Amino acid sequence: MNRLKMVGLAIALATGLSFAQGSLWTPDAPFGIVYFDWIVECINGPAFNETDSEDPCYKDHGGWWFGFVAGPSSGDTMKACGPSSTKSTELNYLKAKIGGNIVSFVGPDYTNCEGPAVTNIDDGTSLLENSLELQFSIGNGEKIPADDLYEPDIAALAVNLSWADNKAGLSPNIPRDFSNKNGFCLTYESDHKEFSAKDEGLGIELGWIEDEASSKNKIPYDVWHTKIPVGSGIQVKDFPWTGGEGGTGVFRQEGWSSAPWPLSKAIGEMRSVKIRLKGYEETKVNFKLYQFGWAGECTTPGSTPIASGAKVASAVNFNMVNNIVNMTVSKPAAVQVINLHGKVVYSQNLTVANTVQKMNLNNLPTGVYMIRVPSLGYTNKIIVK
Repeated sequence: MNRLKMVGLAIALATGLSFAQGSLWTPDAPFGIVYFDWIVECINGPAFNETDSEDPCYKDHGGWWFGFVAGPSSGDTMKACGPSSTKSTELNYLKAKIGGNIVSFVGPDYTNCEGPAVTNIDDGTSLLENSLELQFSIGNGEKIPADDLYEPDIAALAVNLSWADNKAGLSPNIPRDFSNKNGFCLTYESDHKEFSAKDEGLGIELGWIEDEASSKNKIPYDVWHTKIPVGSGIQVKDFPWTGGEGGTGVFRQEGWSSAPWPLSKAIGEMRSVKIRLKGYEETKVNFKLYQFGWAGECTTPGSTPIASGAKVASAVNFNMVNNIVNMTVSKPAAVQVINLHGKVVYSQNLTVANTVQKMNLNNLPTGVYMIRVPSLGYTNKIIVK
C-alpha cells in the first residue's frame, strides 16, 4: 500500500494568497502544498528556490497530495513507481477535476509516476476552482470467509509527512510527532453513504511504516482510522485523537494485528495521512475537499466576509512610486505585505482615515508581493524593484 508519490511540482510563483492562516491546506495554498510547520520553515528559509523542482523543500519534506488504488479491482503493477504501485481501472480509480478537466489522480497512471500538477507551471496559479474535487471508485474486493481471504478494494487521497523512496517500496523516512495537536479537521462536501461494516467506507487513516521491511521485522502496522461523517452540503468536522461519543475515542483499529501499536504511537510517529474509500461493495463517492487543518481550525468557505469590489474600491486607494506606497483607507486598519511564500514581511497600522499615508518598502528584496488589508477585504499585487 505504498503509493507515496508527489502530485506535480509547482515550480513557478504562486500568486493566489488568500490561503487562510491556521489551516494546513486550502485550494489556493501557495505551490499547492500542505503547509506543515517544517514545510513552512523550509520555504521561508533563505536557500529556498521556488523555480527549482529539485529544491529540498519540494523533494524531501512531503506535503504533496497524491492518489493511489489497491485491491483486486486495481490494475497492473507499475514496478517503476514502486513494487506495490498499481494503475487504476474502470472500476477502481481516483479522479480529480483540474483545470476544468477530469483526470486520473493516481500516480502510476502516468509515465513519471507523479500524477497531474495542481498549479499552472507558467504562472503558479491554482488549477483548482474552489476545492479539490474528486471521485473515489472501488469494486467488490475479495471476501471469502471459508479461505480466510479478505482483501478490500481501496481508492485513496493521501499526503506524506516526509520524503519516501517509492521505487524501493519504502514509507516516508521521518516520523512526525503530533502529540501537541488535538487532531485534524476537514471542510468537505460528499455524497457517500454509511457502510454497514465498521471498518469500511470513507474515512481518515493515520499512516505509519507500511513497507516490506516492517513486515519482516514484525512491526505491527494495523492503522488507526475513523469514518468521515455523512451529511448533505458543506461539512466542517473535527477528528480529535480522543473523545468522541461516549468517550470511546474517534480513531480505532481494525484489530487484526496480534500486537497493535497504541494510538499514542500513531500520533507520535505519524508518516502520512490518508482519506480513503475502502470496502467490499462496488461504490462511487463524489467528494470536494475545501480545507484540511488541525482540529478547530477549519471553517465554512466564505464565512469570513470579503468586501465587494465596489466597497473595496471606495475603502482602499493606493499608488506606488519608487517602492513607496501611498495609501488611504476608509477607517484605521492594519496593512500587511506578504511574500509569495505566504509570509508577512512588513506590516503597518494606518491610523488616520481618508488621509494619504506612506509605506516605505525599499528594504524589501526585489520581487512580487501581495498587499493586504484584512479588515477591509482588500488584496492586491505589487512589485518591489
